[in-house]
Amino acid sequence: MQRRQFLRGLATSAVVACPVCTALAESAGKPHWGYQGATGPRHWGTLDEAYATCAIGVQQSPIDLAGSIGAVLAPLSFAYGTFEAEVVDNGHSIEVPVPPGHAVQIDGADFTLLQFHFHAPSEHRIDGRAFPMEAHFVHRGGEGTLAVVAVMLAQGDDNPYYAPLFDRMAPDGAGSKTPVVLASLLPDERGYYRYAGSLTTPGCAETVTWLVLRQPLSLATSQIARFTDIYPNNARPLQPANRRFVLRSF
Repeated sequence: MQRRQFLRGLATSAVVACPVCTALAESAGKPHWGYQGATGPRHWGTLDEAYATCAIGVQQSPIDLAGSIGAVLAPLSFAYGTFEAEVVDNGHSIEVPVPPGHAVQIDGADFTLLQFHFHAPSEHRIDGRAFPMEAHFVHRGGEGTLAVVAVMLAQGDDNPYYAPLFDRMAPDGAGSKTPVVLASLLPDERGYYRYAGSLTTPGCAETVTWLVLRQPLSLATSQIARFTDIYPNNARPLQPANRRFVLRSF
């Protein structure tokens, strides 16, 4: 119990320190972290006391969503609209901040969408299968809780809905805005995996409900390259499942 309270304290501190960019950006004054070498994932837990959960946590993310259990889970209810999106390089990924007014309902509670961002390759795996990229839609609920909806991005056809965003990942697109219909960035089939986990970046707070959509979306090779030319590898390695249940909606 004391261990769990300690981890919860670290998690709450991380959320309070950076309420909007919790899922990615470093809090002011914290040491630099990255994905390779001495500041890479293997060392995150020792870079700063605030990152200790990365090393000692027992519900860390990402994981391989293997051995999932079929369950009667409520359909995800998205209240997503349209907004003028700006693409931002935050130093760890390409991020799109989202203004208030967009949310997902989980277990009867509303979680407000804060931002979405990308990882390459995918951080999660589905029964051992990795994907070229993964999008994370980061939502905040009450009492510092977070819900992240993950969309797997596979190599295939050009995606017209993501195209305006990926076009702005090039230097000549920086600073410009484009209208985005948020619901079009999700697959039509909304079946999902659910499990209790953490942020996949320091401080790895274990306050995240993960909702990984089962149906991937396609991106053209050229679209994937727009991102990987900037971030060829910004994925945290798989973490132990530690006897956690992964539920799969029917």
